[in-house]
Amino acid sequence: MAHEKGYPEEKRSKELSVKLTNKALVTTALLVSMSVVIGQLSMIFANHTFRIGMARIPIVIASMMFGPLAGAMAGFLQDIIGAMIIGAGFHPGFTLSAILVGVIPGAVVWLMRKKNHSSPAFTVKNLIISMGLVFLLVNITLDTYWASTILGDAYLVLVPLRATIYGGVAILTVGVILSLSKVLEELRKQL
Repeated sequence: MAHEKGYPEEKRSKELSVKLTNKALVTTALLVSMSVVIGQLSMIFANHTFRIGMARIPIVIASMMFGPLAGAMAGFLQDIIGAMIIGAGFHPGFTLSAILVGVIPGAVVWLMRKKNHSSPAFTVKNLIISMGLVFLLVNITLDTYWASTILGDAYLVLVPLRATIYGGVAILTVGVILSLSKVLEELRKQL
């Protein structure tokens, strides 16, 4: 079938493929560096149990712009570089969480664009689904588990406060990215 919904097969495969061009890699590297700097401005509460910040916003943007592979690389690099700069101990669980924060939004956008090739990446629907999954799978499930193993606190004791805090962070993340969505969508098209 040469045409589906008016798209030549070659154009469809190009739109859905992961393309990590030099421009995409440089942009992703800039977003990682922004994330590391923003991470240094995080507020830490409750005996280092909670770190509240917006460091993951550039990782989500990289993932939505360039796909899950770029997002995974960005999340991995942000976690490793951030841990080295802070001087905190390395924890592979939190690195896995950072990678998943990079993978999930890109996968959501890819799946949504697979259904509708012309849809923009930075939509309310994509952001709500992405941040909802990140909130449930990463912030509440995995990160709470990693924190409970490090601190020795019971998992269920940490969940309510973490759910409240990271629910607010997820809502704020959606708002920030939506406010930048037109600019980000134009940038994505140019790269």
